[in-house]
Amino acid sequence: MTQPRFRGNLDYKTEFSTAVTGMFDNLIAGRQARIYAAQTLVDDYFACIGEMPEGTELERLADLILNEELTDKHPDKVTRTEYPFLSESQFARRRNNETSLDRAAESLDANGVDHRKPTRRLRNKWEDAFVDENAQIRNADRQRHYSAFKYGKNRYSGGGIRFLQWGGKSYSNVKI
Repeated sequence: MTQPRFRGNLDYKTEFSTAVTGMFDNLIAGRQARIYAAQTLVDDYFACIGEMPEGTELERLADLILNEELTDKHPDKVTRTEYPFLSESQFARRRNNETSLDRAAESLDANGVDHRKPTRRLRNKWEDAFVDENAQIRNADRQRHYSAFKYGKNRYSGGGIRFLQWGGKSYSNVKI
């Protein structure tokens, strides 16, 4: 029994893959010409081997035939083309940009005002450390003032309550 050959090569799958890659490298202008070239290549393969090429290679040929649609990167090609289809990246971008009507109906009114409960931003580590240090200083001073009052003195004689300085601003006028 003779080994199947495609274009004189025993490794017929690799030879077919190389032929498809060559079609991509030398892109034929015009869709009908590309369809004819792809059909001829598949027919030659089937005549030599007796079976259809692998699905991945047929998919590559389909991508070659639809080259204009797949390489059109315009974000609004849905309105420009009568029967558009999106590449995977365009479909993912469209899905990410869409908003479901369920969530929009719950939170937006007729004027477009968002009525969801607002969320505060979280402080960063530096801001938390500053607030904690300032609070510890003020708490220590409050404790001294309270102890002086509790043991019969009107005022703590050690001075006023201290505050941290930050960015050229003093917080000494904050009420306790």
